[in-house]
Amino acid sequence: MIPRTPAQALADAASALVHEQHVTDILARLLRDCAATVSADAIGLMVVTPGGDLELLSSTSHRVKELELFQIQQDLGPCVDAISNAETVGVWDDDALRERWTDVGSAIVEAGYHAVHAFPLRWQQQVVGGLNVFWTKPGPRDRQDAELCQAFADVATLAIVHSVRPSADDVGERVHLALEGRHVIEQAKGLVAYQQDLPMSDAYDWLVTTAAKDGGDLTATAAGILRQAHQHEPG
Repeated sequence: MIPRTPAQALADAASALVHEQHVTDILARLLRDCAATVSADAIGLMVVTPGGDLELLSSTSHRVKELELFQIQQDLGPCVDAISNAETVGVWDDDALRERWTDVGSAIVEAGYHAVHAFPLRWQQQVVGGLNVFWTKPGPRDRQDAELCQAFADVATLAIVHSVRPSADDVGERVHLALEGRHVIEQAKGLVAYQQDLPMSDAYDWLVTTAAKDGGDLTATAAGILRQAHQHEPG
C-alpha cells in the first residue's frame, strides 16, 4: 500500500534500512512512493558503477527504463547532467527538452513526458547516482515537490551506502549488489512476460503484486521464479 503522506513514505524507507531487506527492493518501493508523493508519472534511478560507468538500477515503468538506458547510451540527458554536475536539473516543456538534449530530449517527449527533474545522489564528496522524475504535464514543479524529491534521493543514497562511514570500495560493492538484484528482477520480468504473454511493463507489475501478496520482497520473488523455471527445464 502506498503511504498516504510524504512523512510516512520516508519513515517507511528509513525503517527498511535497519531490517534485512535487499537494497533493490527498498529502492523499488522508494521510487513508487516518491512518484505517488509528488504526483509524478514515472521515475528512474541511475548509479555510478565502481568503474565509473552509469547503469540503470531501478525504474517505475518499462518506458522510463528505456529512456534511462538511452541516456546512458548517448551520455546525455537530465540524469546524466545531474550526476556529472552534482546538481539538480529541471526542464519543463517540449522545446526546452529538445533544445537541451536533442535526441534524448525528443525521445522523452515522444514517450509522453513533458517535464523532468533530476536529482544527484550525493555521498560526502561522491555522487553515486541520480534520480530522474518525469511528468506528462508540462510546467515547473513547486519548491516543496523539489525538496521532497531530493529527500527521497537522499534516502536512496543511504539505501545504497547502508553503513556509517564506508570507503569508496564499500560504496562500489553496495552498487554492485544492488545491480545484481536488478538483473535478477529483469530476468524474471522477461520470463513472466514470455510465459504469460504480457508486455514488459505488465510483467513488472505482476512481480510487484505477487511479492506483496506473498509477503516477500521483490528480489526474492524474482529469484524464486527463476529457480522454479530452472528446476522445470528438461534434463
